[in-house]
Amino acid sequence: MVDEQDQDRIIRLDEDRTDRPYVLGRIIALIEETIRAGTGERARDAYKETHWPDAVAGRARRAIVQGEQKASLAMKALRHRAPKRAAYLERTKSALFGLIDEVPEHLGQHDSLILNLGYQHQSADLRGLTSKVVKDPDTQD
Repeated sequence: MVDEQDQDRIIRLDEDRTDRPYVLGRIIALIEETIRAGTGERARDAYKETHWPDAVAGRARRAIVQGEQKASLAMKALRHRAPKRAAYLERTKSALFGLIDEVPEHLGQHDSLILNLGYQHQSADLRGLTSKVVKDPDTQD
């Protein structure tokens, strides 16, 4: 349990948050996890190094379209190796796509920051880190 005096914070996935940049960040994290789980590659090698710079630079559509191409190939292998994990990732991603009307070509600087927040929250959730306490970098000496 986190004491009120403690300056630590808990990373939490905000499942009720439906603003487009946050949802897009979550989708990108799911694409990355699908590629990693389906190919066995580290996420950095599979997706992050190639497409994440596009996403944080505001080119969300490009990052998602190119990531989805790799993810669809990885999903075939994942369905055979871990069908429950594949079903969870597909179901979650489909639900998130249902929350947004379109993937914009470009995002502004503020929206890119919110996209990164959604990405970080979903990534932590996928790794099972949502209940762990993480030091707030603004309060560290």
